[in-house]
Amino acid sequence: MDSPSQPPQPQVHWRHSLRTRMLVGAVLSLAALLGLLGTLFYLGARAELVTAARKEVDGLTQQSARSLAATLDSVQVSGRTLAAGAGAVGTQPFNLRALLEATLTGDSDTAGAMIVLRPRSGRQADDPGFVWYIRRDGDRLVEQSAQDLGYDYRVMPWYQRTMTTRQAWWSEPYANAATGGELFTTYNLPVTRPGDGPGAEPIGMVSVDVPVRRLRDIVRELPDNFGVQATLLSPEGLFVLNPDPALNLRRTLAQQVQRARPDLAPLVQAMAAGQTAAFEHRAPDGQVYFTRSAAVGKSGWTFVLSASRGYVLAGLNRLALWVALGAVAALALWWLLMRRFASRLTRPIEDLTEAAAHFRRGDFEFTLPHVQRHDEVGVMARAFDIARGSIRQQLDEIGQMTAARERMQSELQIARDIQLAMLPSGRTFDTASSHLETCARLEPAKMVGGDFYHFFEPAPGQLWFVIGDVSDKGVPAALFMARTVSMLEVAARRHTRPDGILIAASRRLAENNETCMFATVLCGLINVDSGDYWLASAGHERPLLLDARDGVQTLPLESGPPLGIEEQAYYPMLRGRLEPGQTLFGYTDGVTDALDEHAQAYGLARLHAALRPGRSAAEQCAAVVADLHHFTGQAEPFDDITLLAIRLRREPGEAQGA
Repeated sequence: MDSPSQPPQPQVHWRHSLRTRMLVGAVLSLAALLGLLGTLFYLGARAELVTAARKEVDGLTQQSARSLAATLDSVQVSGRTLAAGAGAVGTQPFNLRALLEATLTGDSDTAGAMIVLRPRSGRQADDPGFVWYIRRDGDRLVEQSAQDLGYDYRVMPWYQRTMTTRQAWWSEPYANAATGGELFTTYNLPVTRPGDGPGAEPIGMVSVDVPVRRLRDIVRELPDNFGVQATLLSPEGLFVLNPDPALNLRRTLAQQVQRARPDLAPLVQAMAAGQTAAFEHRAPDGQVYFTRSAAVGKSGWTFVLSASRGYVLAGLNRLALWVALGAVAALALWWLLMRRFASRLTRPIEDLTEAAAHFRRGDFEFTLPHVQRHDEVGVMARAFDIARGSIRQQLDEIGQMTAARERMQSELQIARDIQLAMLPSGRTFDTASSHLETCARLEPAKMVGGDFYHFFEPAPGQLWFVIGDVSDKGVPAALFMARTVSMLEVAARRHTRPDGILIAASRRLAENNETCMFATVLCGLINVDSGDYWLASAGHERPLLLDARDGVQTLPLESGPPLGIEEQAYYPMLRGRLEPGQTLFGYTDGVTDALDEHAQAYGLARLHAALRPGRSAAEQCAAVVADLHHFTGQAEPFDDITLLAIRLRREPGEAQGA
């Protein structure tokens, strides 16, 4: 039990605290949920916004193209009316001038009109025919004749094209003295006589002018809060209106695609095929645009509208940013609320932990908190209270068991000392001519064991020895071992042969052996003077013979049944002679069956390798024990270990006895 002065239980680090895990788990779960919902909302809103922007671009493109077409169509109607009237009223200048004035006053979109009639047949070659041009200049009309224009219309490209193709067409934007320096585009169409067929030769042509400013004003009526870029292209693809003023009237779309804007190539291809274009592209500045084109009626003019996807999504991105900031603020508020809640939830656990620290210091009288609560904390507190009484009782029992174990350990130590004291120590038995060295080592696997050995002189010049192993371990084996040694010693004093000793001992040990314990025994008798020996075995390992010439040999001793199982009437016996320098070596199976840390057995081969014929009996036993300990290392002992070495030695010059 710890002393009351022991330092208190340390607090749980915040990284390992349940409170922290609860807070982090709750906040991460909420953050993941908000993130998922926000992402789904953003993606859905983005898709809807992009779709709506594309529809808006399409609608504005069509609307602007229709507005432009309405202006140009109105001028085209005025031009066709003027051409029809010019072919019908004759060549009277008064009527033709009146027709021009009516055209201008009848259509506000028309800024100027011209009638050109070829000279009538038979006139002189230098007769220019009828050429008259009227232009609107504010609230007044400016009239110009052929002489005022200052050029010969018959060599002008617009006249030759109209008279040659006999088709109506729109000119590219231009400005000159006749237009007062203002930028115009002109609708040109041939004049024929009433009743002429479609292929009849024109008698002249008419032109009606539209200020380019009028077209630009229509385009500029687009809403400026939508982030769109409008482009107006002439019939030949010339930029008439573009967000970049440097391109207006200086570069065509095809030239711009070739020089700087390859992303607009689909627009060139669509215009070349006479089709509209609707595509998404990335400009050199990295912005993605939705671009839509529409033909302005049948005039050959093209209107193009582009909208930046970044501009379209800018509002949504700003909204998403504010929503994200609001989510962060909500998470911070959620963190504070959950922290307060987690503190209230984990505080009772900390109180109970403190109570457990009191128990650890041995203070079992500490008053447990929260015992009266009716929730899970109350259940835990009452369980602690019950455990406190149980721990106190178990500590008392453990104290009693510890005292009993200490007494048992003391008694076992005494028993071990007694058991080892029963066994003789090694000594040398001498005669006039011979010296017989004996040495034995016994290491029980537990405090007491079942292995044994014994030797004494039943008569002068004779050595009786025995080594054995009881079938069990511990106290039962020690008791049976003591009984076996006593029986063998009594039998050895009555019988002179080892087989007779084993027969007599088997009879006595089999009596009243209800535990069915048994012992393997190697019994032998040696004549110290001559070295003659007689050996008998009751189920024991065969002894070894060490010789400097032949090395280590296993003696061919046949074995009989172990002692204690049943009474035996016969045991085989081996007779031989121990020559000077030879050693008789006996051992128990605890030697060869010893296991190392990898559960590998020591084995008979390692035992043979550890033996050296030239050593004394004591050195032989010490060498084997040292090698065995080196092999087993830190492994727990598997069985009792017992060795017995008997070596015959004669000094030079000593005579052998009879």
